[in-house]
Amino acid sequence: MCEKDIKSLFIRKFHCMGDEYFEKYKEVRCYLDPNFIKHLEQESEVESRRWELLLVYKLIKQGFNVIKSVNSKGPDFHLKVNDKNLWIEAVSPNKGNGVDKVPDISQEFKSCEDLKCKKIKSHWYQPNKMQLRLTSVLNDKLLKIQGYINECIVNENDMVIIAINTFCLDNPTSHDEIPEIIKVLKGLGEEYFIIDSASNKVIDQGIESESQILKSNGAIVSKGIFNGDKKYNCISAVLYSETPISSDYLLIKNPFAKTPILSSFFDVWKSLRIF
Repeated sequence: MCEKDIKSLFIRKFHCMGDEYFEKYKEVRCYLDPNFIKHLEQESEVESRRWELLLVYKLIKQGFNVIKSVNSKGPDFHLKVNDKNLWIEAVSPNKGNGVDKVPDISQEFKSCEDLKCKKIKSHWYQPNKMQLRLTSVLNDKLLKIQGYINECIVNENDMVIIAINTFCLDNPTSHDEIPEIIKVLKGLGEEYFIIDSASNKVIDQGIESESQILKSNGAIVSKGIFNGDKKYNCISAVLYSETPISSDYLLIKNPFAKTPILSSFFDVWKSLRIF
């Protein structure tokens, strides 16, 4: 496909952001999957390709040593950090299917600020379904990473990050909320408050532990996968973002990872929030 046709494709898929994304693409295309444009033509792949494009652009601008992509095998991005391998597998999940699908939102609540308002979110928001979707996505990506290790594309001692963007799930988090991804990874439930009946003052507060989620059919799904679940020890961390264009990225480290993220990674990405 010629440059003119590629630019037209970006404008068709991303509308007013098409020109800007196309310019970014020209800067980082050598780091993207060689089949990036072919995938972008598929409507179901647009958000995933957007996340990959903006993520690698961010990594390059932060100053990371990203290795140029030569084929479609392996995780989405390969970095060198102090001569050590770091692999990033990116995903921007849709809402899923069936009765446990993340619910759609009424158009009247579509603005980002509306979605962050707890009172408005209570009309439609179902945290269990959001957490089930995230758990499913993490399990799918774990299987891919395990496959790459078995194929000797990724070494079992390499650093591995799963990078999740939840823009399609319509769940921006307000400043005083715990993101659902942390609840899934760390096995956390809802916040609680204990109020003294005499003074009507809060005397204690915290976050409940929660080790499982119930599906609509009664099946139990485990959460707290960064609390020592051995099959996840090959994952060093999860990188999390809620919007495609964002300066707010959250990295949740796996304390049980076989290969933790090197401290020099954080020296390069100083604005990264770490949990």
